[in-house]
Amino acid sequence: MEINERQELHKMALQHQQALNALQIEKAELEWEMVRWELSHQKEEKKLSPINTATATFLNDLGGNPNKKNGCNETSLHCACQLTHKSFSAEERRAACVTLLLQWRGVPLNSGGWEKVDLQAQDQNGNTALHSAAMCGMERCIELLLTHGAPLFAENHDKLTPCDVAMRNNFHGIAQLLESRMVFVSIQIIKIKISKNLEN
Repeated sequence: MEINERQELHKMALQHQQALNALQIEKAELEWEMVRWELSHQKEEKKLSPINTATATFLNDLGGNPNKKNGCNETSLHCACQLTHKSFSAEERRAACVTLLLQWRGVPLNSGGWEKVDLQAQDQNGNTALHSAAMCGMERCIELLLTHGAPLFAENHDKLTPCDVAMRNNFHGIAQLLESRMVFVSIQIIKIKISKNLEN
């Protein structure tokens, strides 16, 4: 093959590669445009924030276990229920994370069920996730935790219940919510005891 032919073939190969690169760039731009369109046309409640995406990826794709603890003996649920600079959108994102954590199912248990997130787990100060949410005034997270059976009467190392913690941090509405649930649970317990005594 002569030098001119080689140069011509090389030139054609470069042009072909440039055309291929241009097509790949165009394809990537179209795919990105589709993703942006899909995101903009999703219903508001289905949009995932980066923290929700990270939580879902951790739990579903990477086989994460939210019951593992960090250096402060906190679980993922403790951390999701803590927020220093509170805004409505930040609290809603945290509530979405709490929802994902509460839906998690781990390994099958010998008893026939599945491992679930531990609502009774305590950090180094004896706080449960409900204590953490009460401390930060995260009402939506508190409602979710209560719906899933978070322990209302659990005391931390200072002998404070989540209700006490909410009161101490001036979240009086949350303290009232927790107190009313505590009263309701106490009444239910009394009714159960009375019915058992009547049966005997």
